[in-house]
Amino acid sequence: MNELIPLIVIIPLICALLLNLLHGKNRISRIMALIVAIIIPIIALVASNGLHFFGGHAPLTFNPSLLESLPASLLSSRVILFHPAITYSLAGLEKIFIFILGIVIFLALFTYFNKYKKVSGPYLFLIFMGTAAVSAMLLSDDIFNMYIFFEIAALTQTGIILASNTEGSTETALKYMILGSIGGPILLLGIGFVLGVIGSVNITDIVYAIHTGYVNPYSPALIIGFAMIFFGWLYASGLPPFNTIKSLIYSKGTPESSAILTTFSVLTM
Repeated sequence: MNELIPLIVIIPLICALLLNLLHGKNRISRIMALIVAIIIPIIALVASNGLHFFGGHAPLTFNPSLLESLPASLLSSRVILFHPAITYSLAGLEKIFIFILGIVIFLALFTYFNKYKKVSGPYLFLIFMGTAAVSAMLLSDDIFNMYIFFEIAALTQTGIILASNTEGSTETALKYMILGSIGGPILLLGIGFVLGVIGSVNITDIVYAIHTGYVNPYSPALIIGFAMIFFGWLYASGLPPFNTIKSLIYSKGTPESSAILTTFSVLTM
């Protein structure tokens, strides 16, 4: 396992919590925020490609000695190939996206610090919490955890609009929350259908189960589940024809916050 992979999420998450606690301490907040914004893309480049299994629970086929001790009835089941824990996957595309995310965050923060003498701890908290959520979505090989971090990212985007404190930002943030609450439940319900049919929410397991004929790919429940996931993601991400939902929020943010919001939206699509 690659221990550097989860740090891409853990570091901005811890930084977000600390910056919120350090509200009012401008110098420390500025230094910490810029250092973490630099560290994120560096870790993404330095970390080698691979998987990280949280809790060390890799599929049983990764542990031959344990596999030999299992009863024959269980060995005949393909369920032993499934991933029993949350899995992060880092490859070339994820590295590029996280590197771009880190660069945008650094430039946006640099602009923000030059523009304002006093910095807001809660505002920086929202930025780094959103960064952690988007990074987790890019790394996660699990559609349920992708949904959780997708919702966290949506909440942070709403908070960033509110913190921008521009004309009409409060109304726009409220509209975005109300409209966004439609896509989330549909997405979650679709995940429930997929879990009920396949027995796993791990993306690699889902692909394996379909390709090997473990489940019927034309099962009505599976098709409905994928359709709901697609619609929920399409709607909540603001992809056409639902792009008008998110287009308004960019106009209500400051230049640096709009850059961050655009990056979050593009990387979560």
